[in-house]
Amino acid sequence: MRGKEVKTIVDIVAFFRRLPVTSRLLFSEVVRVLRHVFVVPATNATSERSFSALRRLKISLRTPMKQQRLTQLMMLLVHRDDTDIMDLVGVANEFVRANESRLSIIGQFVQCLE
Repeated sequence: MRGKEVKTIVDIVAFFRRLPVTSRLLFSEVVRVLRHVFVVPATNATSERSFSALRRLKISLRTPMKQQRLTQLMMLLVHRDDTDIMDLVGVANEFVRANESRLSIIGQFVQCLE
């Protein structure tokens, strides 16, 4: 491709078809390495924020909790943007309707107008 102008994907495919098999195998390994490089985050800020959130959560609760509950609370905290837009009244009503005794004790939740 040296000295030629690449204009289409067909030009690139033709170039790689002309390469010897060993060069094509080497190129596939380069592609594999590049895929790994592209998924590595540029910074570790997200993981740092997650550990900070975990520390705050454990301090604020100050109670022993099982791993499953801690994981679920962390998921809510980390995905706060998604959970902030949820319909909480709908979630609460779904929780209450799952059990007849809850429904008789708690009743239905009503959307409050702000």
